[in-house]
Amino acid sequence: MKTTIRQGIFFGSIIFGLHACQVQDDSIGIDLKSKESKEKSSALTCEDLFNTPEDFEGKVVTLDAINWGHSPSADGEEILMSIDDEALLQGLQQAHILVHFTKEQKEELKTFEENDSISLTAKVGTIEYGALRLIEAKVNPN
Repeated sequence: MKTTIRQGIFFGSIIFGLHACQVQDDSIGIDLKSKESKEKSSALTCEDLFNTPEDFEGKVVTLDAINWGHSPSADGEEILMSIDDEALLQGLQQAHILVHFTKEQKEELKTFEENDSISLTAKVGTIEYGALRLIEAKVNPN
């Protein structure tokens, strides 16, 4: 009987020790802000964001991405920037993330060339014409 109890204690200690040593994976790194703001801030990839937009719709996210270029919107009221995780290859490619900047931010965006890295914070909108819209965007300092 003593041997059985000792073995139980021994194996229980091993299982407890292994469980306590497990690393928790928090690769997305979501930080909740105050309840008043009702916004989430997270560091994501474009692919993560595009694959699960319903998880982030209406929330504020932080992205590090590659600029594929920018141009004025059809009405001239906004500057639209296409971004992705990978550099733009030659030929036609569909950007899956489209960032809406105000026309007042035009000068700030001129500093970014095609395939430059950019860090930005924006609110996640909806998917329109095959691209996820990010609105109320701000460029983060590098």
